[in-house]
Amino acid sequence: MFGIADRARPQGGTRAFALKKSAAVVLVGALAASGTIMTGAGSASAAPTPRASYTTTGFPILREGSQSAAVKNIQAKLKVKPRTGYFGPLTLAAVKKFQRSRGIPTTGVVAELTWAALNRLGKAYRPAAVTKAKAPAKKVTVSSSTRQARVNKVLAFAAKLKGIPYKSAGYSPSTGFNCSSYTQYVFQNAIGHNLGGAYTVTQYSLAKQKITRAQAKPGDLVFFHDYPNNFLGHVGIYAGNNKYWHAPRPGRVVSIDTFPTNKLKFARVI
Repeated sequence: MFGIADRARPQGGTRAFALKKSAAVVLVGALAASGTIMTGAGSASAAPTPRASYTTTGFPILREGSQSAAVKNIQAKLKVKPRTGYFGPLTLAAVKKFQRSRGIPTTGVVAELTWAALNRLGKAYRPAAVTKAKAPAKKVTVSSSTRQARVNKVLAFAAKLKGIPYKSAGYSPSTGFNCSSYTQYVFQNAIGHNLGGAYTVTQYSLAKQKITRAQAKPGDLVFFHDYPNNFLGHVGIYAGNNKYWHAPRPGRVVSIDTFPTNKLKFARVI
């Protein structure tokens, strides 16, 4: 369903607008409560599960949690970096800003009117024909010896970058690293594994297995949620014995440290 979440602003004066807006809010609230639509709201640490839905013209309806080439297209149009193809908080903020600038209801959901406005920017996105979903791929089991070999490569590569300065907009040894660009660079270059880009929430969301602290092993990712609203504000690579490799903060360098908090989440990606 679309239309309510992406309709042009009503006309007819301030009073008419207020009455129509009030009715729309009631209707949207009722639909959201019943599960008919999604409002786009969700916790920062766990992106909502997106529905596969389309506009009448075949464009995918995108909301926080969506992941596709269409998301990467709008990230390019709105100059969101990094362009991971994952609809996270940065993309949500950019979409809402764009909607406000075009007089489209600021829902953060990319539907009919938002697509029409976006396609006036840069290269227009052309949706492929909707096809039947493919059967899920068979689960591939990685032997313990193979995994250990990959873990060894990751930890060795992480240690090689020791001493490189922290930089919030850095993505390489020559520019410096922030916490998530460091983990992305290590896994990408050590074993060719893409964590989904240099964004902490995205890396946690896309990790194949969420695990407990008791289950954590060297080579797993460790996320810190000792931030307001339990936001996942920091990530590192678990090295065992309560130690982890990370790019800490401005004024420091890539190093191995002991956990300073117990508010941790762990995820296995290899």
